[in-house]
Amino acid sequence: NAKLNIAESCFQRKDDDTAVVFQKEKGELQTMSQGELKLFSLKIAASLKKQGFQKGDAIAIMMPMTVESVALYLGIVLSGCAVVSIADSFSPQEIETRLRISKAKAIFTMDFMERASKKIPLYERIIEAKADNIFVIPLEKENPPQLRKEDTLFHDFLKEEKLDKACLCDPQDIINILFSSGTTGEPKAIPWSHLTPIKS
Repeated sequence: NAKLNIAESCFQRKDDDTAVVFQKEKGELQTMSQGELKLFSLKIAASLKKQGFQKGDAIAIMMPMTVESVALYLGIVLSGCAVVSIADSFSPQEIETRLRISKAKAIFTMDFMERASKKIPLYERIIEAKADNIFVIPLEKENPPQLRKEDTLFHDFLKEEKLDKACLCDPQDIINILFSSGTTGEPKAIPWSHLTPIKS
């Protein structure tokens, strides 16, 4: 009958230790400390609860590997929900299939991602995939996109309060739903539990 939340194991060092090293396109190397990442992740977890998401809900992320996507992944797990991993290169049809199979209740993305000095649309593709409840991080904070009325800018989603402590879960509760490539038919969901990172 033991309970745990595996995301807590990411925060066992000192708060001022470096947790993430990241770099924006054409930018300088930047760092985020463990304390900053933990606070960011717990704010995301609290904001999910404020939005009404419940333990066990599936929430998708379709983003490049930014510091926000790291915090989102950890925040979703800390809240007791399950991450649905969707590659940022997928077509609307591939996105729709994965959202349907996982029964995702929301998806986090960016309006555009920058790659090789080109702006590649993400939000537009997710709308084509008939997704509801999209949370959007602008590529350029000073130039936020126009959203549909049912969608939300990340800035408006993120609340100041943080979750006091991680949601305690059964070891077999799902933290992440990965997918096979789907090259030989419909992609197959591959669930990870709180024990999967320990096993690996």
